[in-house]
Amino acid sequence: MAVTLFKLESNLGVAVGGFHDTVVLSFHLTPGDWVLIGRVVLNNFDGDDQKASAQISSAGKPIDRADVTISGRGSQVISLQGVMRADVNQPVKLLAATFKGGAAEGSLIAIPIDTFTEEK
Repeated sequence: MAVTLFKLESNLGVAVGGFHDTVVLSFHLTPGDWVLIGRVVLNNFDGDDQKASAQISSAGKPIDRADVTISGRGSQVISLQGVMRADVNQPVKLLAATFKGGAAEGSLIAIPIDTFTEEK
């Protein structure tokens, strides 16, 4: 079984600001069931503590999300995971948000699986 890795190549990353969800990585998955494992380093470029978030989403729906507070001029690694069923060539995004900062070293691993069952 193949494992697909999508990784942000630049260590400089992308600017994140205004608490707007910013795309760190984006790709399309072929139809099937997938396990997703994501990671991103969020940096606070401001001197004050600030809220930050990261999420994996598809078709505008969050698959996993984490909210944190980053100390002034600090950074924090956020890890995410989830499962999804892609019906068509479906977009998947790794998003980050904070007041004034950056997102770097983002990666997503997509592992195809036979099937998954969601229990509620």
